[in-house]
Amino acid sequence: MGAGVVITQGRTIVQLAAVPSHRARILALFQLGFVGGGPVGALAMGYVARLTGVDTATVYPAVAMLGVLVFLFARSALWRQEATEESAATSRGGVG
Repeated sequence: MGAGVVITQGRTIVQLAAVPSHRARILALFQLGFVGGGPVGALAMGYVARLTGVDTATVYPAVAMLGVLVFLFARSALWRQEATEESAATSRGGVG
């Protein structure tokens, strides 16, 4: 259930932030990165597991994700975004 919320929220943020004339292209790149990253990550993890062992290899993605989260919390403007009048009216059920 959590993944469904996160995926939907991510697509919504991309749609709202994208320029309308380029929205489809940006969403296609977002989807390519989201779905296409799995096979690349699996290949990399297989290589790391072969070098370090399966138990040790599980630590590397956890540390990498922690680093990504720290970077995003420090640098992302997402936490400073405010709703526009149009999106606020739409979320209340009004006409935007």
